[in-house]
Amino acid sequence: MPSSNSTFASAISNLANLANLATWTNLEALAALAILTLSGCGSAGNTAPEGPVIRQAVGTPPAFYSSAFSATAIDSNYILATDEKSLTLNEFTLEPFARSRSMPLPFDTLSQQVISDDQRKWFIVVSGADYAVMREDGTHVINPLEVQGQVAGIAVDGASDTVVVSDTFGSMALLQLSPGGEVLDSWISGPMLKNGAIIQSAVMVSGGRLVAALANSSGDASAGETKVVVADISQTIRSKAWNMREFIVKGIETISWMAATKTAGSTVLVRGSNGIALIDVESETIADHILLDNNQILGVWREKDPHVIAIPNSAGTTTANGAMTGSQQLGFAARLVDIYFASSNTKIDKMSVVTSQGSIENSWLESSSDRITTIGGPSPSEKHGLRYRLSDNLITSTVKLPVEKVQIALAPDFIFVQYESALGFAERWGYGRSQAKVNLSNYGLRSIMGRQ
Repeated sequence: MPSSNSTFASAISNLANLANLATWTNLEALAALAILTLSGCGSAGNTAPEGPVIRQAVGTPPAFYSSAFSATAIDSNYILATDEKSLTLNEFTLEPFARSRSMPLPFDTLSQQVISDDQRKWFIVVSGADYAVMREDGTHVINPLEVQGQVAGIAVDGASDTVVVSDTFGSMALLQLSPGGEVLDSWISGPMLKNGAIIQSAVMVSGGRLVAALANSSGDASAGETKVVVADISQTIRSKAWNMREFIVKGIETISWMAATKTAGSTVLVRGSNGIALIDVESETIADHILLDNNQILGVWREKDPHVIAIPNSAGTTTANGAMTGSQQLGFAARLVDIYFASSNTKIDKMSVVTSQGSIENSWLESSSDRITTIGGPSPSEKHGLRYRLSDNLITSTVKLPVEKVQIALAPDFIFVQYESALGFAERWGYGRSQAKVNLSNYGLRSIMGRQ
């Protein structure tokens, strides 16, 4: 399935003519097991545009916010987006394109971030150091278990109705909810588990289990190793003490990012200081490992299929068939990048696409459909969505997108765009040039009147 070198030159030529491949930024708003996060309109680069981000990674400070997202595991037809004008959380259906429901947000602040369980039956809403559990009817409870720092991480499991909230001090508030979003029980812990072991990164997997990588400075692992713990959150809350098992994985160290894979079994794709690995939580082993330098990795994403985008060891700009001539005139250089993802519970697969120098602000991999979609642009004033067929580097779609005061979401068949509007205005874009835009307007009017 890797890209064929025979199509490399033509793919570069296509890219040069488009001159619109996304600039990469390490934008990852991490959502629940079943949530795909969307890119907001933050600035490009590796510095946070507007404060910390909601992450499904516990124990490490976040980097960015994303204010809209799409539920994909259960039903990719739904989009959730916050509206700062009306201070509401809106749910949209893409086909037909309509707003299906609206709920008032719990805080009177402009910047509120939302993460949901996979069936959207309850929501965690964050504003700075405060968070709230919001139910389907819009009722909510604020700070059911108070944390002292800024909220830095959120991990949820809708099947067990468990939530982990971490703050910038590394504290972790554990909540047991009812299926309707009532807080039934809770417990709070610091980042140190035992014997000086401190969580460095974590992710929730099936069964309400938090898989956490410990910092190597904890002293429990040797060089080239990492200690991993698997904690049952419901049992931990009930016993008011960590209910967990632990094991050592060899070959990967200083794990800074983790994502639950969509393959059979309980595996997590991780990024460490010496590469990426696929950890089998059940067998307590590394199923696969790819050596990569940190400066090779362009970004990591959990969208659809969790994946890592990296520059090959021999990467650099290419002059295949003179394609660089057009690239230089357009101000960027075309090159190959590698896309790594878990193709099974035992293997990390690699595919490649032709990209430009710069950065990708959002990336959505659908390996089973042989395609990847990226969003970004060669400059802050230009943004495009590109869709590639992975098997031969064919660019199957290119869409020029608005860049200011918008929220953008990817879905399998459409792109969702919500504009800043007091009355409410959103569009559904198709990936093909022949697909007309469909707009939705004035859906915020009733919400605004209700707030008065």
